[in-house]
This record gives sequence, structure tokens and C-alpha cells, in this order.
Amino acid sequence: MLKLVSIAAFVLMVAAIVGLALVGALFSPSPVVIAAQLAAFALLVWARITFGLRSFHAAANPTGGGLVTSGPYRYIRHPIYTAICLFGWAGMAAHPSAPALLLGGLLLASALARMLTEERLVVERYPEYREYARRTRRMVPFLFCLLAAALVVAPAWAGPPFRTDDPEPVDLHHLELYLTWTGTSASDERAGALPLVEFNYGILPDTQFHVVAPLAYDRPAGGGATRRGMGDTELGVKVRFVHETARLPQIGIFPLVEIPTGDDRRGLGAGHTQVYLPLWLQKSWGPWTTYGGAGWWRNPGTGARDWGFFGWLLQRDLGEHLTLGGELFHSTPSARGGQAATGYDLGAIVNFTDDHHLLLAAGRSFSGAGQTYFYVGYQLTAGPLGAGALRPRW
Repeated sequence: MLKLVSIAAFVLMVAAIVGLALVGALFSPSPVVIAAQLAAFALLVWARITFGLRSFHAAANPTGGGLVTSGPYRYIRHPIYTAICLFGWAGMAAHPSAPALLLGGLLLASALARMLTEERLVVERYPEYREYARRTRRMVPFLFCLLAAALVVAPAWAGPPFRTDDPEPVDLHHLELYLTWTGTSASDERAGALPLVEFNYGILPDTQFHVVAPLAYDRPAGGGATRRGMGDTELGVKVRFVHETARLPQIGIFPLVEIPTGDDRRGLGAGHTQVYLPLWLQKSWGPWTTYGGAGWWRNPGTGARDWGFFGWLLQRDLGEHLTLGGELFHSTPSARGGQAATGYDLGAIVNFTDDHHLLLAAGRSFSGAGQTYFYVGYQLTAGPLGAGALRPRW
């Protein structure tokens, strides 16, 4: 599975670079962009020379000859992928259109997936890689933080800031970007993501592309050390196939795939690919809106079991700047011998402007493990030519 993910990630990286070129967002006459891309090219050549004459593997198979820790690899573990991201993002920054942002997000997501799968494959052949990883950075630190802002830890909550989602996709050529802190706690165990970044883009009428990636954390029960790292990456497509009328609700599907980019041995991921197949409905009456639905998770793996989720939410607009809402949810056990959970969440959206929003939610399950949930996030909504796109959706 890791090799298949690495091949797919490589193909998507190439597609993203080609896409940036095709939409005219890869090159620029700006001296700053030219300098950044020359630096990226120099870093790539330096890394390639340091790596030697080893062959390239599309599946990221580790090569023989020992672990390379000299040259740029002395400072960062993935100088070639760093160079590719820097080259592409320098061009994208000079042409900040919606297609360019989408392709830049795809480039980053696929590069991260490639790096994380490659690291897990290298550790299997070179166990000393773990010690090397502890003393080096994955990418140039400031660049990694910048790129990560363009992009969930399992389990993933579908509709910020709630667990329940809606069938309404982002409008065509509009986008949403979330930067959040979310987590759960039960007894003395804590888990979540900081930051958790979500990117949605309207690729077709009534169709939304979706990608989420977290920097996850997990503090096990018993007072163990908190573990941090990349969590599982989420990809999905939301499609609305029934529009709302005076009598009918709008209806849509939102299939998701959770890619195991997190280290399950450290509690930062599931360790296997998961698939979610939900159906969502929504109806509005004046300032009131209600939506919800149910879905089925395909959850393979040792000790795991497929599980279901049901949630329903009611919200009300209190003027232009504030929306309040609450949801009830129920989920079946996701592990053999686990417990079902039923609970509630309450939340708010504060609209500072048409484009900038604050999202808040908190709640608790009153059956099952008794988890407490919270969500604090910033949302940017934008459309073609930088116009305000949508009021935020839960």
C-alpha cells in the first residue's frame, strides 16, 4: 500500500507542476521569483550530485549503498522535494489565481504524501534513519510552515466546526481555507491537530475538491510524553445532485479517503486506508437551517471494524455577523470490543467580513467513552478576482 501511495503521489506532483505551467503560473519575470527558482534548482542539483548515481524509483524504494547524510541531507531529509515545492510555489505566489492555488495545494499534498511514505520505507531498510530524522528537518523549516498553511488526523470531522456535514459544495472557482486547532480528550488522554488545515475548491458546478492535512499530536493515558507529527491525509469530492426547492431539500454525497500518512505506531494515524461514504441533506426556512445525514466507514486493519455515523444539526443566523448552532450525533464502534458513542456539540461562526471568519465548537459524548471535543478555527472564503465568495458553511 505504501508503494502505491508513493507512486500516486509522484504522479500528482508531476501533474501539479505541469498544471501550473499550463495555467501560466509556473514562471514570472519578477526578480524575486527568478531568484527563488534558481535557488530551488541549485538545491535540487546539489542534492542529486550528493545522492550519487543511484537510480530513481517511482515507488520510492530505498536504494543500496547506505544512508546519505552529507551535503544538503545534513540539514534537511528531503532537499529534492523541498526544491520542487519551492520552485512551484514561487511561481504560484506570483500568480495567485484560484486554479494556481488549487494546483499549489495539490503539489504540497502530494509531496508530503511522497515524503512520509518514503520515510517509512527507508526505516524498514535502514533502522538508523530514525536517529537521523530526530536531528534533521523534513524540509526548510520556514518553508515547511508556509507550505503547510495551504493544506486530518483520524478520526476526521467532516464539517468545520462540527462533525456533521452538509450537501452544499463550494461555488464554482471559489475556495475555502481553514487553519484550525481541534482535539478530543477522554480521561487523561489527549489527541488532536495543531494546525489542522483544510482546503476546498469548486472545480465544477455543484462539485467541490477537498484536501485536509494535520500536524497531529497524541498524549497517551498515564502521563506519557506527547507525540507530534504528520497525521493522516484526507481527500474527497463533494457532489450535490438535488437542489433545494420550496418543498425539497438539497441532497449531496461527499465520499472521503483517509490516506495513512501518519505514524500509527506513535498514535498519529490509523495505519491503513479508510473510506467514508455519506449522504447529506439540507433545508432552510428564513434564518433557520437544518442539515444532516448518515455515512459508512470502511475501516480495515487489525482490531478495527467498519462503523457508521449519524448526525443532525440546527442553526440560526443572528444578523450578518453571528450564527449559532447545535448538533446531535451517534457513531457505532470503530474497533472490536469498542463502544458506541452518542453526544452533542454547540458552536458559533463569527463573520468579521465576507471573507474572514472565526469558527468555534465544543461538546461531549454522553454515552460511550465520554469524550470531550473542541474546535477553534480561522476560515478564509474567496472567489474569482478575490471577491468574497460565500458565507461560511458548517
